[in-house]
Amino acid sequence: MRRAAGALILALAVVLPAPGRATVPGDAPVSGAEAPDAGAEAPAPRISGFRSAAFGDDESAVRRAIYRDFGLAGDDVVRTRNDLEQTTVLSIAVDDLIPDAGRARVSYVLGRGGRLIQVTVLWGLDIDPSVQTVDLEAAAALLMGYFGEQGYVSEGGPAPVAFVDGSNLLFYARDAEGGGLALSALPRRDPEAPADAPPILRLAYTADVANPDVFRAPSITP
Repeated sequence: MRRAAGALILALAVVLPAPGRATVPGDAPVSGAEAPDAGAEAPAPRISGFRSAAFGDDESAVRRAIYRDFGLAGDDVVRTRNDLEQTTVLSIAVDDLIPDAGRARVSYVLGRGGRLIQVTVLWGLDIDPSVQTVDLEAAAALLMGYFGEQGYVSEGGPAPVAFVDGSNLLFYARDAEGGGLALSALPRRDPEAPADAPPILRLAYTADVANPDVFRAPSITP
């Protein structure tokens, strides 16, 4: 039996806190911070990492954060290299990151300088063969509601933004420092997948959306 929506939202606040890391419900106000003007619109929380991992951490610090948050180390943390972007990725599999959404793959992306620049979370059949479309729909709805409660406003509006490749941007927001969060539903590319196969749900937290620390081929000017 699926848990009630209120219980799911409470669980979400515990296992997948707001990316600002200092804005988890129940946190005390930051010492020395100016009191906000009651009539002014509060800025969105800063997107500074994922749980214990902070943007700018080196690989050792990210590994410590993974162990602190999920108790995973050694062979449970898969290290790969993206030669095209010149980045390093540490990936883990986590059960019930969001209740009833199945297993998730969490990937920590280290930029060319060896520092954490992005964290992505994927849900879908490739990660958990038992997951169903309704599970991912519920997870997406909970995430969007939770981000709204934390003060983020989707720049695409309340309706999904569809792209020609079949993907849908469900929620996209940025903070004042250039960080961003994006929730997307991606189509499955497997030609053998049934027509009703659930999409891939992708959540990404990025330190600097406009200027990520990845290799980019120089533009060619005619």
